[in-house]
Amino acid sequence: MRRLALVAAAASWFFLAGAAEAQTMEFGMKVGPGGLSEIGFVYSEYYRVQPAVVMDLERRQLPEDDVSVLLFLSQQSGMAPAMILKWRVAGDSWWVITQRLRLDPVAVYYVPIPDHVHPGPPYGKAYGHYRTHPQGKQKKSSLRDAAEQRQASVFDDNDIRNLVQLRLVSGHYGYRAEEVMQRRERGELFNGMIRTEYDRKHRKSSLREAVQEPKRDDRREQRSREDDRYEKDRKKDKKDKKHGRYEDDDHPGKGKKNKYD
Repeated sequence: MRRLALVAAAASWFFLAGAAEAQTMEFGMKVGPGGLSEIGFVYSEYYRVQPAVVMDLERRQLPEDDVSVLLFLSQQSGMAPAMILKWRVAGDSWWVITQRLRLDPVAVYYVPIPDHVHPGPPYGKAYGHYRTHPQGKQKKSSLRDAAEQRQASVFDDNDIRNLVQLRLVSGHYGYRAEEVMQRRERGELFNGMIRTEYDRKHRKSSLREAVQEPKRDDRREQRSREDDRYEKDRKKDKKDKKHGRYEDDDHPGKGKKNKYD
């Protein structure tokens, strides 16, 4: 019975591993060298990291939004992504990891919005805190206040994911933060937004190349034909002058000469 249980457990493990691998393959359409996903391509571009770093995080089956948070914290702190990943795999929340990196776990995630905007879920909690603790206007905290802040998490992992991705989508694609918030309130996911923008950008590039490239070829071909025509006319004129032939027969001293003249 014990042997059967072990075999069943092993089979279950391989099944779950296969399912996880399938989900990893659906991380995004593969577009880059080595199988970098389209979202991974955007992360590599936005956070200015080597594609190999992003591909390694994808292979470790991190959720897409968590890959973005990890790269954001690495960018802000200068800490290697591998160390942040180690803490995350060990079970630390993003709030705790932010504190371990000696970053202000509230201010570092702040994305400015107009005062008249009052966002709802999933941003109501975070921006409710920002309203009562305006950034840049906080009084100097006492040691006791700092210790209490370290113990109590103001933001959970979902709050931090939504704030980091808000920064990416609004900053990278030029949207106002409140516009992105409204799309999230309507239920749009960040991975869908990023894929849509990626497709739009690369579809425009493909269409531009498809339209412009033939025009360049046509101009090149036209210039080549004109050059050939000019060269032929030049050689013909040179040959006519050599044999004393001219197009203007009425011009005194010119015209086609008769070989018997």
